Amino acid sequence: MINDDIMKQEGGDGVEQYLSKSGMTIDKSIHMHGPDAVQVLNLAQKVFDLNYPKLLDDAAKLSEKRAVKLFCDLLNYPNIDIENLKKKLAEPAMQISVFEAQKQYAKTGDDDLETLLVEILSQRANAEERSLEQIVLDEAINVTSKLTRGQIAILTLIFAITRIRRLDDDNVEKLKNSINNNILIFLDEVAGDKSCYEHLEYASCVSIMTGANHKNVEEIFRLIYPGLFSNGFTEERLLAEIGCVDEIKFIISKSLHFDDKLQFMVMTEDVLRVELKLKKVSEEKINKCCELFKSTLMNNIQAKKALIDINSNMDKLFELWKNTQLRQLRLSSVGIAIAHTNYVQKTGVKSDLSTWIK
Repeated sequence: MINDDIMKQEGGDGVEQYLSKSGMTIDKSIHMHGPDAVQVLNLAQKVFDLNYPKLLDDAAKLSEKRAVKLFCDLLNYPNIDIENLKKKLAEPAMQISVFEAQKQYAKTGDDDLETLLVEILSQRANAEERSLEQIVLDEAINVTSKLTRGQIAILTLIFAITRIRRLDDDNVEKLKNSINNNILIFLDEVAGDKSCYEHLEYASCVSIMTGANHKNVEEIFRLIYPGLFSNGFTEERLLAEIGCVDEIKFIISKSLHFDDKLQFMVMTEDVLRVELKLKKVSEEKINKCCELFKSTLMNNIQAKKALIDINSNMDKLFELWKNTQLRQLRLSSVGIAIAHTNYVQKTGVKSDLSTWIK
């Protein structure tokens, strides 16, 4: 029989409600998912009540309301497996993770923070115990509440630029959409003062690298998407350097940037080599094609101009990267976890943290 510390009742308008043992009514607009959901909610609330500091009056009620809201939002999270969550909550580690998330939201009431914590918990519920992913996610729960929105935006912007390669961005228009929807949306929130970066290092989200070996934004794009930053070649140059092109015509198309030129329609030299080998092209001709591919890639100055042509707001990103410590930051595993969570929430792009954290 389910313990009645949290009792279910129907409100006058048919909205489900839950009564905590303190007698506070919590409106519940989220449909619960059967007795297992009620049972795990009850368990989570008992853990919270037993461990959260005893506050007075309105503060106590508010903190309890926030704790229940966070867990209900977790239960209602897309694709959450409540049966699996119930099994996980039998483990002390998962109970502590849920309590820590509830505690952070109960203190602040920050809805953006709550959204991130729910996403982290949903990943935590599926992580293998004592795996690096689980350890990192637990740490992310504790660290996220110590960061401002601007600092989370810093982590996410670095993550989006340096750690994401969208395989379907195979033309300029798709790259433009990715820049607009998955990168520049974080730019306005980024905090630029030195203390923000120092705090991120203190919170173990980044390390601040010294020295001059920091890549500019345009170089990063050029290295990740070389095929999108080609100066192209004329038909005359193609014939002069390659010779007969009948067997490689399938991989040549109009230049993405120049109407009077051609280019190889592959993203990288490795892909070019593989595609030509599949067509039984001779090794000599493959090598010539690869040399032509490399020799026609844009330099950093040309790539920067191309990116500004794609979106003039890239110039703002270039200036921020150049004039702040942003370019010196290297994400830690915890920084990646927080950035990934925010990236998924803000862009709607589905990706698995295990891509970066095994």
